Amino acid sequence: MQSGLEYTKLALSEDDGSCRDVNFTAPDPTRLLDMLEDLQSQFGEVYGHTWEGDEFSHVGPDGAYGYFQSTGDIELELREGRDLISNLQVYLFSEKDGSLFIELTFFPEALQGEYQAERLIALVARWKSILRAEKVFCRYENASWAVENGDTDDVFWVG
Repeated sequence: MQSGLEYTKLALSEDDGSCRDVNFTAPDPTRLLDMLEDLQSQFGEVYGHTWEGDEFSHVGPDGAYGYFQSTGDIELELREGRDLISNLQVYLFSEKDGSLFIELTFFPEALQGEYQAERLIALVARWKSILRAEKVFCRYENASWAVENGDTDDVFWVG
């Protein structure tokens, strides 16, 4: 598995039509509201829906958290980003064992400004800390989930 700053720069510069995903290993579900507050503070518009199709918008972190608590799954689309990422999709659902699955998805062209790889690494480290996750990894869309094996070049950052 390749990893590190140079490979991250390459992964973010490739215009291959696929998105990039950020996943967390063992995030603390009790920290989700803090994560939603951090995410939503970086964007001007928030839209969302449950997996059943119920749509909501402009609800703020508490409202999104409420939808998640009542349904166990939501997708958010965060637009008009004020910092590194202009558009971000957030997928949340509760696993059967009560653990939290969270995936953040963006396209490389949604990155803004200079030093994108360095800023992305710092940003995902902050998110990992907020969620008190064991590990965070960034990967190409549809990459192998077997990150622990270290046998795929589709994962470009592990922290």
